[in-house]
Amino acid sequence: MSFYIFQNKKGFTLIEVLASITLLNIIIFSFLTFFLNSYNYTFANQDQTVGSNVARNTVTYIESQDFLLFQSYLNAGGGDRTLTAGDCTASVNGTNLFEEPNACLAVFQPVINNQSYTSEVSLTFYIADTTQQTEALKDEMIQVESTVVWERKRNDEVTVRGVLRRE
Repeated sequence: MSFYIFQNKKGFTLIEVLASITLLNIIIFSFLTFFLNSYNYTFANQDQTVGSNVARNTVTYIESQDFLLFQSYLNAGGGDRTLTAGDCTASVNGTNLFEEPNACLAVFQPVINNQSYTSEVSLTFYIADTTQQTEALKDEMIQVESTVVWERKRNDEVTVRGVLRRE
């Protein structure tokens, strides 16, 4: 007596149906994994892009403030200062460092797409290639570094560096 599993001309056998379902599931699962990884990658890039924009916005906001006031603030701190949202009400010689404290808070701690971002800005005197250049540009330029931190699945951060100059 011999068995011919695939010789049935009337329809598919149970083994043929199970084999085709298994093969179809493997193909669908591989496509699903690909699309899920693509989605996660796109989501992470969106956070990086928004973080970079927040950092640039912070530097632009500081650039729009009074340069001489920031220079005095930097001199009072010994040439190295860090600004956070807590410094939005800081003052130098009785003058507020930031014109609008509420706008400052919105720049230093924005919430975008239900995600909180926190900015921290480091200010230092400009350092050039030579000591002579550094002394000449010390009163004209301030180095600024804005670091933005946020937490999604892990702590992420992005840093933007630039120079503020007297105009």
